[in-house]
Amino acid sequence: MNPFKGFNPLRGRNTSSSAAMRPIVPVLASFIAGIIVSGRLLPSYEAAYMLLALSVCAPALACIIGSRFSRPLACMPFFFLGLLFILPHVKPDLPQNHIKNFIPKERAVPANLRKAEITDIEGVIRGSPVVEGDNVRYLVDAKRVNGKGQWGNVTGAVLLTMSGDEARFDAGDTVRFLARLKEPSNYGNPGEYDYKWRMNSRGIYATAFVKSERMIVKTGEGDSGIFSIPAKMRSRVRSFMDSTGARNDEALKALTIAEKGGLPRDIRDAFAKTGAAHILVISGLHMGMAAVFFYSLITFTLKRSERLMLAINVRRAALALTLLPVVGYGLLAGFPLPTQRAVIMAAVFVFTMLLEKGKDMINALALAAIIILAMEPGAVWDIAFQLSFAAVFFIIYLAPRLTERLGGLFPEKDKASRKAGSGWKVWLLARVRRWLIPACSVTFAATLGTAPILAYHFNMVSIIGAAANVIAVPIAGVIVPLLLSSMAVMPFWEGLARAGVYLADKLFDLMAAVIKLFAGLPYASVRVATPALTEMILAYLLIIFTVNFKKARVYRFLTAFVLVAIIADAGYWALRPRGFSPFKRSRELKVTFLSVGQGESAVVELPGGKVMLIDGGGIYGTDFDTGERLVAPFLRHEKIGTVDYMVLSHAQRDHMAGLNFIAGDFHVKEFWWNGDGDLGELKDTFKKAGAEIKVLSARTGEMNIGGVRVEALSPSDGQAFDQNNKSLVLRLTYGDKSFLFTGDIGFPAEEYLAGRDVRAAVLKAPHHGSRYSSSAEFLSRVRPAVVVASAGRGNVFGFPHPDTIKRYDAVNAKFYRTDRDGAVTVGTDGAVLSVSTYLTEMPP
Repeated sequence: MNPFKGFNPLRGRNTSSSAAMRPIVPVLASFIAGIIVSGRLLPSYEAAYMLLALSVCAPALACIIGSRFSRPLACMPFFFLGLLFILPHVKPDLPQNHIKNFIPKERAVPANLRKAEITDIEGVIRGSPVVEGDNVRYLVDAKRVNGKGQWGNVTGAVLLTMSGDEARFDAGDTVRFLARLKEPSNYGNPGEYDYKWRMNSRGIYATAFVKSERMIVKTGEGDSGIFSIPAKMRSRVRSFMDSTGARNDEALKALTIAEKGGLPRDIRDAFAKTGAAHILVISGLHMGMAAVFFYSLITFTLKRSERLMLAINVRRAALALTLLPVVGYGLLAGFPLPTQRAVIMAAVFVFTMLLEKGKDMINALALAAIIILAMEPGAVWDIAFQLSFAAVFFIIYLAPRLTERLGGLFPEKDKASRKAGSGWKVWLLARVRRWLIPACSVTFAATLGTAPILAYHFNMVSIIGAAANVIAVPIAGVIVPLLLSSMAVMPFWEGLARAGVYLADKLFDLMAAVIKLFAGLPYASVRVATPALTEMILAYLLIIFTVNFKKARVYRFLTAFVLVAIIADAGYWALRPRGFSPFKRSRELKVTFLSVGQGESAVVELPGGKVMLIDGGGIYGTDFDTGERLVAPFLRHEKIGTVDYMVLSHAQRDHMAGLNFIAGDFHVKEFWWNGDGDLGELKDTFKKAGAEIKVLSARTGEMNIGGVRVEALSPSDGQAFDQNNKSLVLRLTYGDKSFLFTGDIGFPAEEYLAGRDVRAAVLKAPHHGSRYSSSAEFLSRVRPAVVVASAGRGNVFGFPHPDTIKRYDAVNAKFYRTDRDGAVTVGTDGAVLSVSTYLTEMPP
C-alpha cells in the first residue's frame, strides 16, 4: 500500500482525483516564482516576451501529444508573466527628464556648500498625506523643476517629508518647494529592511525633506469636484476627532482614517508585544468587521419588506450592497496600500459568492492575490501583504479543523438530554459551541499562520497573542462599526456622532487595558533570531502536517521528519556559541563594521562564540534608534542573542545612542567605557539587566578572551584632552593579526600613543576619517593593511576627508568606507585576513 497515494496537503485530506487541486493555486505559485527570480535572471524585455511566447506554446504541444506534464507546463506562462510584470521595477526604463536624473551626486558636502544642491520643484500631491509622529509625508508627482532660472518639465514621484504633526495640504493640491533631492537608499547591513527596493517598487526614486514652512507653498488648489470629496471628508473627520476630547483620539483616527503617527509609544509597544499590532492598522481584518456589520444591517433592513423578500434574493442583494460601505471605508482611510489590498480581497470574495463559487475560499484567496500582484508586483515582498494573506489562508485552512476538534470536547446534546438538563448549562454550552470555539479557532489559526512571518520581519513571537486577540478582536469588532456609523451620521447629527465616538473611546480604553494586562505577563513575547527561509518552510510544514496527523500515515511520517529537522537546526544554533561548528568558523575572529550613518558601531565575534559590541551608533537631531533599527537586526540575522561585552569608546550620541536598546534586549554581561561623561538612561538599563560596569584605561591589564588578547591603550589618567581624544582605544590581537579601535581620537591622542605598540593589520579610522586625525606619523607606527571609516552618506562634515584618504593611500592600506561599501566584514584565523563588503562600491 502506498501511503503517498492521493496526498494533497492543500485539501487537508487524501484524494485520488488530481482535478480536486485548486486550479488557481498553482497559477499563483508560478506567478510569484516569476516575480521572485526576476532579480537574479534580469532578462531584457525582448527576451522576456520571447520566453512568454514559447511558454504559451509548450502546454498546447503537451496537450496534443498527451504529455503527463501538461498541467505543470500550463503554469509556465504565468511564471514568465510574473517576470514580465516585475521587470519595470527591477530594470526601470526612465525617461531623460525623470526626477531621478536631477538628484545631486551623492557625496559628502560641507554645510556651507549644501545650498548649491537645493532644487526648486513644483508638483501635484497624489493620494492622502500620512502623518507619522512629528512628520507628514506627501507623495508628489513632480511636474516642473527650476534649474538656473529656467523651468523644465519633469516626470516621476517624490516622497516629500515635512516637519509638523498636521497635514497642511490635501490630495490634488499643487505645491512648490525647495529641497535637496536624495535617492532612496539602505544603510547597507545584513538583515536590514530593504527600504530602497520598497520605494522603487512603488515607483519612487527620489525623496526630499522640508524642515521649514517657508520652503513650501501651495500654488494651486486640488480638484473641487466629486473626486475631492474623500479628502475633504478625511479632513473633516480629523478635525471632528480632535474636537471630541476623546482620550484615545489618535487611536480612533488610526482606525478611521489610517493616521497612526500620533499613537502613544506605550500603546504601540503593548499591542506589538501581544501580537495585536494589526488591530491598529486598517487592513483586511477591519474591512471584514465593516463588511459583517453592514451585511447584517442591510439584510435586516431588506427583510423588513415582504415585497422585496418575494422579489429578490435578499442575502445576495445584501452581499452586493455591502461592497459600497466597504469601498467607502477604503476611501475614508485614504486608500493606503494595505487598505487597497483589503478592498480588493473583499471584492473578490463577494463576487465569488455572488457567482456561487464561494465554497472554495482558497481559490478565491489565490485569485485576489493574483489581482493585487498584477497591479503591484513588488507587494510580494511587502510585510502587510504577507501577513494579510497568511492570516486569511490559515483562517480558511486551519480554523474549521480546530473548531471541529474543539467542538468534540463539548458535544451537542440531543433533545431529550437538553430537556432533562439545566437550562443555563444548555444555554452556556450552546454559546461556547457557537461563538467561543470558532472565535478561539480563528484567532489561533491567524496567530499561528503569521508567527513565522512576524519572527522574520520583527524578531518577535507572542506567546499569549492568541489569548489576547480572542478578547481584543471582538472589542475592535464593535469599535470599528461604531466609528464608521458615527462618521456616517456626523454631517446630519453631530451630537449622535459624538456619543458614538465617546462610546468607542471607552471601548478602546477597555481593549487597551486588556492588552496591557497581557503585555505585562512574564514571557508575553519572546525575541527570536531571524529565521532562514528553510526554517520558515519547516515551521509551516510542521503546522500543516500536524493538523492532518490523523488523516493518513504519510502525515505522521512527515511530521516526525520535520520535527527532527527542526530539533537538529535548533541544536546546531544552540551549540554553535559554545564553540561547536561543523564548518570550523567558530575558531575565527570576525569583525563587522556596521553602516549606521554618521556614527560608529562594530560587532566582534570572538573565537569560541562570545560577542563584543563596540559602540552603537546614533544620529543627531532625530529619534531614529540605530540600536533597534540597525544593530539589532544584524545581530538577529547572525543569530546572536547575547552580547557578552559592550564597549563605549566615549559618551557622545553618535557612538552611544544605539546602545540602550541593545542593553535591554541582548543580555549584556559586561560594559566597558572610559568613565568620562554621563551614561544617562543607559546606566539604569544596566542596573536592571544586572550587567557589570567596568572603567578601562591604559593602566588596565591585558585580558584574554577565547585566545584573543585585549589591550586598553588609552586614555590615561591626568590627560587634559577633550572628550574625543579621551576615547577608549582598544587593540585586539589574534595570532599575528591585530585590530585597532580608536574611537574619535585626533592628533593629540595619536601623539600620546607614540610610546605604545599600536601596530595593527586593521585600523578603524580615527574620528570617521576627519582631517585632523590619522596623522602620517601615527599611520607609520600602525602600518595598517586595511582601514575602515564609518561615515554617513552625504554627511555635512565632509568625512572622510580627501587629505586623510591620501594619507591612507600613502601607506598602501586598502581603504573601505561604510557610506559606500555598507557593512565591512574583516575575518582572520590569526594568519590571513579576509575582507568582504555588503554593498557594491559606488564610484568615487
